[in-house]
Amino acid sequence: MRYWEAILVMLVCAVGITTAAAPADTGIVRTPDRLNAVLATVNGEPISLGDVLPLTQAREYQAAAAYSGEMLTKAVYKLRLEAVDELIDSKLILADYNGKKFEISARDIEAAVDEASTRMGCRSRSELARRLRESGSSIDELRKKLREQLIVHLMLQREYHVSNFITPADMYRYYQEHEAEFSRPESIELAMLQLPADSPDAERTIGEISQRLAADPGAFADLVRRYSSGPGRGDGGKLGMIERKRLRPEFAAALGDAPVPGSIRGPLSTSDGIFWLKVLAYHPAEKVSFGSSGAEIRRRMEAELRRDCRARYCARLRKGAIVRYFIPGAPPVPEGESSDMNKTDK
Repeated sequence: MRYWEAILVMLVCAVGITTAAAPADTGIVRTPDRLNAVLATVNGEPISLGDVLPLTQAREYQAAAAYSGEMLTKAVYKLRLEAVDELIDSKLILADYNGKKFEISARDIEAAVDEASTRMGCRSRSELARRLRESGSSIDELRKKLREQLIVHLMLQREYHVSNFITPADMYRYYQEHEAEFSRPESIELAMLQLPADSPDAERTIGEISQRLAADPGAFADLVRRYSSGPGRGDGGKLGMIERKRLRPEFAAALGDAPVPGSIRGPLSTSDGIFWLKVLAYHPAEKVSFGSSGAEIRRRMEAELRRDCRARYCARLRKGAIVRYFIPGAPPVPEGESSDMNKTDK
């Protein structure tokens, strides 16, 4: 079920991102790029910025709480380049499927459509159709995406060779080697309101926001929608759960120790704007014992084996493909590979 959940989260995130030519502005990195700008091609088939953003948008929002300035730009760029590579591999796997076709159940696809509808808060297919139309999509497009993702999943399953004999000794050895990773880190769920550094009439706006929050902290989301230039504007500025150690230093300092859910900090003046932060939830660090980590240890060990299998499979597919990047910083051509992977358009 985790696989379908990952697909559905990606597809639900895509709602609201239109296919029209519009500035690719997540509220984090403002560039003249357009959603239909081609970032790469796979055997002549394009991958656009509009294809990439549904995969990266949530993580780009979180990056805004961890980085600023050039570091933020680099972090977002890295996320988008990784997504381009993921989409390249998916297209190659789909092409490989065309030579090894097997039945994809219409029942499974319709069940996935229903689950997507539930995740989007739709109570009927007609409501789902309306929501998708508003986002520039359709139920048929959703079915197509779900079918493609199911094909990729099943093709990868054919390549996986995960052992069913991971012993308790293997698991304990893995736990000892990664013990720090099984301690739940201190984390904070935040919402953010951002005014640009060059905001007109900034002093008056800051005063209005501060006065309103002092009188009614519950108005934070409404103020985000009205004033913010930052990420997640339509969702009250929500950034999701973030490890405290990943926060920008000025944010971490402002939040203090053990921040109280519902508390608001700001205005915080930085080089790239004025910020208010609202704590939505707080989870202190917690050490997790080996005895209560069994399922997670097994999941991680199997995931690592699957990643290795996928990497080998996709490397094999790329050898027979023509992959071109049209973004700077594209990966070099591996030795002996026939793909034209080093070609960029700057």
